Amino acid sequence: MKKIKITLVSFFLLFSAVALPVNVAAASSTWLTAAAKAVWKVARAASSTYWNRTPTLTYGSNWVRSGTGSIELNNGTNGATIKNSLNIGKANLYLETWAQTDWAHMFTDAIVITLLNPKNDVVYSKNCDHNQRMTYNSKAPYGTYTILFTDNEKRKWDCYFQLTDYNVSRSVTSAYDKDGNIVGDVYRAENGKNYMFASEAHANSLEPKSVISFSELGKQNFDEELGTYVYDLKDYKIGDRVIIQDEIQGIEYDELKDNTKFTFVYGDSEITWMFKGDLTHQYYKGQKIKFNLKVVPEIEGNDDFEVLDIIKEVEETRTAPSIEKYVIE
Repeated sequence: MKKIKITLVSFFLLFSAVALPVNVAAASSTWLTAAAKAVWKVARAASSTYWNRTPTLTYGSNWVRSGTGSIELNNGTNGATIKNSLNIGKANLYLETWAQTDWAHMFTDAIVITLLNPKNDVVYSKNCDHNQRMTYNSKAPYGTYTILFTDNEKRKWDCYFQLTDYNVSRSVTSAYDKDGNIVGDVYRAENGKNYMFASEAHANSLEPKSVISFSELGKQNFDEELGTYVYDLKDYKIGDRVIIQDEIQGIEYDELKDNTKFTFVYGDSEITWMFKGDLTHQYYKGQKIKFNLKVVPEIEGNDDFEVLDIIKEVEETRTAPSIEKYVIE
């Protein structure tokens, strides 16, 4: 078997969230009830005004999670910021904030998450990757805190906060869908990110192809049973080589960043990969290109989560890689 989750049993028994969701009226404090009623606000393009977005809500016995649903920023209608105002009125409340994007952008794109206290002082402000969580244990000053999600690029994001009645960050907990049903287990790593464990059906597929396209690569990370993307390539394991061959749909050099953007077909959409330097004299639209990539651990010393080496490099360096390291004839 590709993945063995026996080691998770003890963690799950100790740290899993309560299985059954509760109604907001049954939430364990007025602060959670208020958090559930907090409305998201989305900036309008070229304006100082915002429009309201009704939250998607999930409840537990002592927590409430609020989300925006998918919103595209900087699309001509929406501006660059999504925000929420949250009343944090007592000690021992634990706030988590994070954002999610689609697979085509989850490894390379980031959004700035900012938390302001009632005095408008910055509690934290960080450029965060897909699913990377920022956390805050409540303390004075108490009152209305403001959460800001900001991205100056045209991208889609699902933004979230979760307010809990205790300040213990769990290692393994349960993941819930929008209806409050448990859909799987989540590992909260020391790097601040959350990782969904793949379903058994996904993790044990292992039907590798000698060569795949970018569209096929996208399917490798989508867990059909869970209905979400995971850090697990369905048909490959750590140490395997993944050969991707596809036709270049677009190529463009960014002189300011000294990077070249390659565009490839990705299902009904497209995916872009950036490489260092001006490569427009070596490659052209319509040309076939082949990459030789390796499956590596996403977290050092943990084989439950895997990623391609090129994506790991981008995650760690936040810079475009050299194409020579990965391209083959």
